[in-house]
Amino acid sequence: MGLAALLGTLALSACANGNAPNRTAPNGVTPTAAATGEETPREMLVLSLADVRTAAYRPDGHVLALGDGNAVRLYDAELQPLRTLEGHNAPVRRVAWSADGTRLASASLDGTVRIWDAESGDVLNTLQGHTDWVMSVSWSPDDTALVSASTDGTVRVWDAQSGAQRTVLGTSRVQSVTVHFGDDDTFRAIEDAAYAQAVLDALAAEPLADLIAQLRNTAYTVTVTFENPDAVQRLLQLHTHPYRIRIEVDDGELVAQLDALGADELLNLVLALNDPDVQAIIERWNEAEATLAAIYARDDADLVREVQRLRYEEVVLVVQYADGETETVNPREGDFVATLADLTDRDVALSFGIPNQDAITAKLQDPDFLQAVQQLQAAEETLTAIASRDDIQTLRLVRQLQAHDYTLTLESGDGSLDAELRAMSRDEVMQLLDRLQNETLLNALEKLAAVNFVASDVAGVSVAELDAALSPLPHTISIRTGDETLDAELAGLEQSDILRVLKRLDDPIFLFQLDAADQARATLEAFRARDDADFLRALRALEKPKTVEVIFSSPKGTRDVKVTQRLKREDYALTITIADEATVEGLSALSDDEIAALFREMSGETFTARAAEGLYALAPALDDADLQVLLAHTDGPQAVWTVQRENNAHEGSVVSVAWSPDGQTIASAGADATVRIWDAASGRLLATLEHKDSLTALAWSPDGALLAAGDWARMVTVWDMSTPTAPQALAKLKGAERRIVALGWSADGTLLAGLGRDGVLRLWDVAAGEELAHVATHSAEGRALAWSPDGDTLLSAGADGFVRLWSVTALLGG
Repeated sequence: MGLAALLGTLALSACANGNAPNRTAPNGVTPTAAATGEETPREMLVLSLADVRTAAYRPDGHVLALGDGNAVRLYDAELQPLRTLEGHNAPVRRVAWSADGTRLASASLDGTVRIWDAESGDVLNTLQGHTDWVMSVSWSPDDTALVSASTDGTVRVWDAQSGAQRTVLGTSRVQSVTVHFGDDDTFRAIEDAAYAQAVLDALAAEPLADLIAQLRNTAYTVTVTFENPDAVQRLLQLHTHPYRIRIEVDDGELVAQLDALGADELLNLVLALNDPDVQAIIERWNEAEATLAAIYARDDADLVREVQRLRYEEVVLVVQYADGETETVNPREGDFVATLADLTDRDVALSFGIPNQDAITAKLQDPDFLQAVQQLQAAEETLTAIASRDDIQTLRLVRQLQAHDYTLTLESGDGSLDAELRAMSRDEVMQLLDRLQNETLLNALEKLAAVNFVASDVAGVSVAELDAALSPLPHTISIRTGDETLDAELAGLEQSDILRVLKRLDDPIFLFQLDAADQARATLEAFRARDDADFLRALRALEKPKTVEVIFSSPKGTRDVKVTQRLKREDYALTITIADEATVEGLSALSDDEIAALFREMSGETFTARAAEGLYALAPALDDADLQVLLAHTDGPQAVWTVQRENNAHEGSVVSVAWSPDGQTIASAGADATVRIWDAASGRLLATLEHKDSLTALAWSPDGALLAAGDWARMVTVWDMSTPTAPQALAKLKGAERRIVALGWSADGTLLAGLGRDGVLRLWDVAAGEELAHVATHSAEGRALAWSPDGDTLLSAGADGFVRLWSVTALLGG
């Protein structure tokens, strides 16, 4: 008789009698509420055990293994105890049956896995190698191997027959080896050479460096020459004399308006006459008025204006559609003209509630009419905006003057100067007035005039600043020394080069570099003469951009120069990437010291040959000469070797492990919030499944197509494992109020059971992603779950000291 049938018979017998059975229950088995006719019909039997944390049915369903404290207890189909397997000295966290049911594996917090003969209870093997608690164990489907997971962060595969460890999944693989070069003397020499080279590079980047060096040691004069000296003289005279602006125009009314202006207002008016922004406003003004004139000349001008006025009146437009429905449009809201244009393409009748609505409705079919309405609106908005400007009075006067012939003159009271001013054109007078408002220009001219336009004598102003200030007046700047040869060279320079020379002569950093040039050349000569010059040169080939960086700076307002050098010792490195898989595997089995010794002893010829075969790749790429020099120094005190490894193992405790039913893959779940999928044959990592929180439980569906994973976030994620290298999340099962502690699949793979730390047992329909049932199984936290092979019974164990059996049919309401 099967276990489920036996339990059902007991429950039915108890219900028929109506009272608790008088017989003695099996050892440790207590009749449940179902047996006594009370209100919990789904619970079938209860087994009282103090510390059960794991449970598993033998594949045939006839024997149940329970991890109870340090022991493993076996029960037969009638829940009579068979034997107790003892030997662990810490609690058992997982039990797992071999596929043939002859052996049982137990994982314990004592750091071992034991393999038991299920019939005799003898220990066949003790698997030792983990350095911390072993949390989970799983058999390969062919019973030849086991895989275990531990809080030491490792997943280990064992030979089931010998008990020997086959491999550790996720062990590190050598990716590359790097040799770092240099001691203090080496780096000081490179740093000094870098500084010297930076000085000479800065001078080499300046094509006029030699000329600048000569000028620095020669007395010179910088002179500013203007193309129109008379214009400059007039500007300076007017700057120091009061002047009066006169505008003469043949329009009495306009003259009266001009006479009413104060001196500043008249000046602003004249400046506005030559202001591009003002001209743009006037053009928009003229265009808007021209638009209005064109519209007013239309035959339908009254109707255009009438439609435009609708936007400002309390008029409601009624629209009646062909189906009899109506709606209203308020012309004062939104884009009224656009609304009208939209309605002309539809079968509607319009009602404005005004006398000429029929004429307007007819016109609305004419695109030209609608365009005129839009143009009228735009023109009126332009004119309104202009009229509201603060400078509208000035704009009106500018517009009026532009419509007349007028003369513009300046009077200073100086007869000779006024004669020159009267001879100037109107545009020249406007330009002169504009320059009279340029304080920067006038200040520069005053300083120059005080020293007869010799720029080198102007105190406190750089020639570059002076040149920028004088830009409104065409001019040239020249340098003279009195040395015919040098002056001839200077005379042949472009104006931009003259300014460049003067800027460099005023640059404390460049002058500092000029002074340091001789010492820099001496430093580089000494560098090249060193016995290890070839080695140092090869090291320089390893530098990344700005590895050795020299920065020259001059605090603002001073002539001091500060030199900052940045040297990154770690960047003087040659990285050897292992490009051959067989070489990677061979090196990965060695320690870092053994790998370093292997490369130290390798000859340059051997290394070059292997690199040519594609076994190694170098970064940076070096020519053979530099490579041979560096390899000759890899066993010296300057060389430090490091090994870079790829570690794809879990980053923290591994709490659950499960071998797929087809034997091809292994799944492991860790506190690092990942499930990792491994190729069982090679140990290669196939995929990493990210979760939001630490993992707690794993379970493969019977056909291996799905993998369920529970986590601390009270979520069960079901993955489609048809492509192990790229699993897809199929469902997110919610409902648990506390973390999931155990998962189990029904025999047909359609249902998933989960036990939470809250003591609640839940059943989900995986395809639908819905919870079908839940029951509070324990008064304390849940600990273990097992589904009978025939799918009829679920087992749960809790911290309340009970193991309970449940009819799946009853749980589902059947």
